[in-house]
Amino acid sequence: APQRQCGWSGAAALGDGAGVGKGRQLAGCILDGVARGRGRHLWFSVGTDLRVDAERDLQAVSCHIPVLDGCRGLDALQKKAFGGPTLKNAVLFATYATLVSAATTKKQSRLDQLVAWCGGPSFDGCVIFDEAHRAKNFDASNEEASTKVSRAVRALQDKLPLSRVIYASATGVSEIKNMAYAERLGLWGAGTSFADFKTFADTLEKRGVGALELLALELKSSGAYVSRGLAWQRCEFERWTCDLDKEASDAYDEAAAWWRGLRRA
Repeated sequence: APQRQCGWSGAAALGDGAGVGKGRQLAGCILDGVARGRGRHLWFSVGTDLRVDAERDLQAVSCHIPVLDGCRGLDALQKKAFGGPTLKNAVLFATYATLVSAATTKKQSRLDQLVAWCGGPSFDGCVIFDEAHRAKNFDASNEEASTKVSRAVRALQDKLPLSRVIYASATGVSEIKNMAYAERLGLWGAGTSFADFKTFADTLEKRGVGALELLALELKSSGAYVSRGLAWQRCEFERWTCDLDKEASDAYDEAAAWWRGLRRA
């Protein structure tokens, strides 16, 4: 994640398909950061139960550092007086819902609490947005119409300009307009051919699928994007024909007739 001329670090997008092992790769990025002296890291995902998976992936790559259970875990550690500066190496695992929630103890948002734990703008650890497509609904022309999650994801990146950002999602960009959250890829803004995201999105949409393919090639060739899938080599399958009895056949015919009637309505 090189530091760009505009003062913030770049990002990488991980778009591997199901089963390839995105979790282990994210854990490996954290392990690399810890080995380089960057002890604190943020990991966001869609559910609190996925923290167990994150811990498993970290242990699998021999990264044995504590994984805090969101801001609640941070609150509990601070109450015990050892969750502050003394906890140098840790991963704070939180959900997107936590990111936009209100704090319960201090007069600051959860987002500000996370930034404070990181140490402010000088923080250079990993910020992982797992299932990053949750932040896709950002309207660059009208931020107030954007979802809270998309605004919070953008705000967190602004508050931690030196962080190593990783966008991880198998469906990160279903449409070009959903890329607004991925500002750290350096596709628009200072030093690029596009002044802002709106200009970038409008230009690519006018040029159709060919432009999108060139965009993917550009990101992959620069090392900013990787998208792989499991091979079908040595996979086997059998074809079974299941005959329907009269009851099942009649039920299917009734359902089909119902849908035909609905379409005519």
